Amino acid sequence: MVLDDFKQILRLSLNPPTIFFPFPLVQFFILSLINQASFEIVIKLIVISFSFSAGVNLWNHVNDTKEDSFSGRENIFVKSRDLRLLGIFLGIFLYSFSLILTFLWAEDSKAIGFFLIVAVLTWLYSDKMIFGRFLRRLKEHYSTELATYSISWPFFVIALWGLVSKIVIDTYLVSLIFLFFGLWNVFLKDLKDIRGDSLAGLQTLAVRFKPEILYTLSAIFLVLYYSSIAAFSLFGLFPIYYIFVSFFVVVQIYTIIKLVRNDWDFGLVINYLKLIPVLNISSIILMTFLGFLKLQ
Repeated sequence: MVLDDFKQILRLSLNPPTIFFPFPLVQFFILSLINQASFEIVIKLIVISFSFSAGVNLWNHVNDTKEDSFSGRENIFVKSRDLRLLGIFLGIFLYSFSLILTFLWAEDSKAIGFFLIVAVLTWLYSDKMIFGRFLRRLKEHYSTELATYSISWPFFVIALWGLVSKIVIDTYLVSLIFLFFGLWNVFLKDLKDIRGDSLAGLQTLAVRFKPEILYTLSAIFLVLYYSSIAAFSLFGLFPIYYIFVSFFVVVQIYTIIKLVRNDWDFGLVINYLKLIPVLNISSIILMTFLGFLKLQ
């Protein structure tokens, strides 16, 4: 029973998966750019980013038992008060642990400030137990939800960079790329939770806007992501051959054109909708791989 509970808590700490955790794509992309990939540096990045991200996920789940119940997601925090208390303890511990290590290990002191801002925003995003008793959670309205992601994604990239190297102008440009990547997903992520969010009274993007509007906005930011890669390749931030990755955007452009011409019949493009996330993840993996090859 204890082992089963541990597995379920671990599963919740991994959900939702991102390109920070449990798949450290951003971390290794940063390493491929700063010409450093020693064992010590890799461990720093992984330990801090994984512990923080797991804490964020657990804190979100223990505060979302009402929404999960409405959506039919009967996880252990919904079923067991004692395990929910354990989840609260683990979430707070992992937040604190990652913050302490950031103070101790940051190569650039500015990383501490960026990390603190991300920690505060992600805490307030989910919290309904402490400050959430008096303030509306940031996730409860699409405007504050969008603001949280728009700040947290690039700031977390900057903080991770500053853990292992000095923060320079290239750092901010890379964070901009991942801001576009993150917003591509933000506009789509809650479409599957419309019923539960609506019953819980949340005014999320998926509750307030039609799917075609959200998909259009998502596509715009994906085009910006690939356009940024092309521009930074041409102007020397990235190796020139990274520009070939930007051609992945053709699938997204074709998909949106097909949807518009067919009155937003998503059934006609289901295979393309499945392919686009694969291409997006592959773009980061490919650039990272090419970056490490350059270091050889």
